[in-house]
Amino acid sequence: MSGQEMIRHFFESEAKRDIQAMAAVMADDIVYETPFGPEGVTDRVQGKETLAQMLDQFIGKENGMYAS
Repeated sequence: MSGQEMIRHFFESEAKRDIQAMAAVMADDIVYETPFGPEGVTDRVQGKETLAQMLDQFIGKENGMYAS
């Protein structure tokens, strides 16, 4: 999969709130930083599984804050 295809896949998966599909194109040792995030939200997450869990809490179809 090319870099462009990976990015497209990631954003299409995000639009569907499919966290596992998003994680499929993440590196195992990914580092996600949000230094200007809201208070109480961690500003650094390391590792694919940890980031997938965090994303599931925020945007996941079933567990996210927008779940219906």
